[in-house]
Amino acid sequence: MNKEQFLNELKKGLSGIPKEDLDERVNFYSEMIDDRIEEGMSEEEAVSAIGDVKTIVSQIMAETPITTIVKERVNKEKEKKKGGISVATLIIIVLTFPLWLPIVATIFGLAIALFAVVWSLVVAFYAVTIGLIVAGAASIVWVLGMLFYGNLAGAGLGLGAGLFCLGLGVLMVYGCVAFTKGAILLTVKALVGIKKALVGKERE
Repeated sequence: MNKEQFLNELKKGLSGIPKEDLDERVNFYSEMIDDRIEEGMSEEEAVSAIGDVKTIVSQIMAETPITTIVKERVNKEKEKKKGGISVATLIIIVLTFPLWLPIVATIFGLAIALFAVVWSLVVAFYAVTIGLIVAGAASIVWVLGMLFYGNLAGAGLGLGAGLFCLGLGVLMVYGCVAFTKGAILLTVKALVGIKKALVGKERE
């Protein structure tokens, strides 16, 4: 892929952000490619070194506030309909309001519920992990008490339970990290998907 093709793909992928931001991004990557060419790379090598354009677009879209994208979408719609909403369109919107509003509200509610469930599970996972580690540490302290009173059987039982809880807790720490990364990835992908849906058709 050469520089022109890369920049064209970048423009298409970022068509939903404000023109000022779009121009800034395009100029940034254009200068980056030129700098690499000046360092001795070929045009194709310079473009390849920057990375996949789709990945770059996804990163930029994830960083762009959704309010900015919504505002840009509204502005585009206003430009397309400079004469305002026609009477017929207004009538259709009013008549179909009882139909589409519950649908939109339901979809929005399901999305919020999904995020709530996912992050509630993350919090619960951490709570269980912390509980196991605390229980394991408490068992070790209990073992010391049993040894002080000469209760070897109780000390052995406490030591076994404590080590089990600590071991399981440590293992669950890795699970917590992986679960958190998955939840963050799911949230980011969902937000990027919403933003792309708001962007609509790509700018020609």
